[in-house]
Amino acid sequence: ELRVQSYPGAIDDLRGHPYVITQKLDGCSGTYWRVSDTEYGLASRNLALKPTGDSFWHRVAADLSIFDRIPPGAAVQGEVVGPQIQKNPLGLPSLAFYVFSVWDISMRCFLGAEDAQEFCRQHQLPHVPVLYAGPKFDYSLGDLLALSKGKYASGRHQEGIVVRSATEMYSPALKGRMSFKVINNDYLLKGGGD
Repeated sequence: ELRVQSYPGAIDDLRGHPYVITQKLDGCSGTYWRVSDTEYGLASRNLALKPTGDSFWHRVAADLSIFDRIPPGAAVQGEVVGPQIQKNPLGLPSLAFYVFSVWDISMRCFLGAEDAQEFCRQHQLPHVPVLYAGPKFDYSLGDLLALSKGKYASGRHQEGIVVRSATEMYSPALKGRMSFKVINNDYLLKGGGD
């Protein structure tokens, strides 16, 4: 995600449009896809991984039966969180995975934020926590910085928030999809979630 502090024009691009704000989870991103009943794969943020292995991305896929839940023609991106990942700021007892984006492989497009939530409900995949949503975005940068503050259930500072249009739209300021992050300054000052 691009950081809104570097692209403040995105705020004006979204103004007046339906929006969804989710909690930014502090972990490692992962992508899981299924092209057909026999063709599937996974990747870390920067690297395609072999279908089998013992990384935490593989363990989450097995524990949650992710490839059984993703229908052919879809890919999910999300955050792998829990023990041994970024000092486990969420304080989770075991690894977990939360979807933040869904890609339609055949249409070559992301689902909008609302459609991605519905996709997760239908396929019993956990979605990142939705903090706020509404029909007309009308926040300032100061408002968003205030909303980014908060703590995980563990009591540690949350990393921040992610702001998206409820349905997919283009942002001239971002030169791409309307989606940006706002990092919690308390998180930055404390050197992470501590």
